[in-house]
Amino acid sequence: DMPAQQDETLNIVRITKLAIEIFNEDYIYFFSDEEEIISKFDRTQLIRVVTNLVKNSIQAIEQKRPENPRIDVTVSTNEEATKIVVKDNGIGIDKKYHHKIFKIFHALNKSKESSGIGLSIVKKVTDLYEGNVWAESEVNQGSTFFFTIKK
Repeated sequence: DMPAQQDETLNIVRITKLAIEIFNEDYIYFFSDEEEIISKFDRTQLIRVVTNLVKNSIQAIEQKRPENPRIDVTVSTNEEATKIVVKDNGIGIDKKYHHKIFKIFHALNKSKESSGIGLSIVKKVTDLYEGNVWAESEVNQGSTFFFTIKK
């Protein structure tokens, strides 16, 4: 169940960075065009979104075990929206499943006791904030998840 929304004025860059610092993997890289991108959002929900996307990427990398594993987390912004992008070089997702990525990931995540609430929650959070979330992926090349929230 989703806790009640507690919107506050957040520095999305800082919170995103904090969220990925909980992971021990040394192949996670953080990028941002700016030091500060201010947006109204629920801190807990934002951390959940970021950690869930990164967990999915870690799982995709563990399934493929590439020679140089890499996850890039990028925060950027324009007039309309703030965008968080999580890109990995993991196992990727077959085109025929793209339309149900969020359902599939939810199922995958349920089998792993560690991985919180899964991507279907990411989707719920997005809907709550009139944001958007989508993925681009190629089998054996990796996946990129895009998460945007209106400013």
